[in-house]
Amino acid sequence: MSQVLSANSGLLALSQISTPAGVHRLAAPNSVEDFAHELYSALRAGDDLNLKTIYVVPPLGTGLAQAITDRLERAAF
Repeated sequence: MSQVLSANSGLLALSQISTPAGVHRLAAPNSVEDFAHELYSALRAGDDLNLKTIYVVPPLGTGLAQAITDRLERAAF
């Protein structure tokens, strides 16, 4: 992530993606399966912290990764 993220924000991304300074790491799943399992609890944690923005970097791929991306897109709109 090359852009500057707001201080009152959270991040949900696979563990290989580093967390920018000042951003709350909501979850760092190691696999697509872990990502799917931790998705909603991480979003609830962001709500509990009253974060202004939650950045989600969805896993790439087909199957479960594609289903996660689809669900996130639907939730965002």
